[in-house]
Amino acid sequence: YVDGQPVPHNPLELDFAKNQYIRAYQTLFVGTERMGQDKGIFISREEYVKGNTLFGFDLSPDLCSGEHLNLIKHSNLRLELKFSKSLEQTVCVIIFAEFENLIEINKSRNILYDFGN
Repeated sequence: YVDGQPVPHNPLELDFAKNQYIRAYQTLFVGTERMGQDKGIFISREEYVKGNTLFGFDLSPDLCSGEHLNLIKHSNLRLELKFSKSLEQTVCVIIFAEFENLIEINKSRNILYDFGN
């Protein structure tokens, strides 16, 4: 969720036992900008099901993956996971995020930056 709105717009509902995971697998291609290109992601569908499960989301306002300068916006992110049955083993969730930072040199030659805000 970004500011209370689900991302993607419909939740990803995976059922590996029924081979229902392709939409989630596709997020890797979209998130790594390889969708529609003749490039792989080096995680096969078989490996994806066996625990190499990753998701990629472009959360930039214009969905350009950071190729354009967007206005600075402060938001809240939330991750929700729901499982059809209790987990037998602990799962590890790792979130990797990239953020734009702004460096400005004004007419007085002062260097202004927003790292860590």
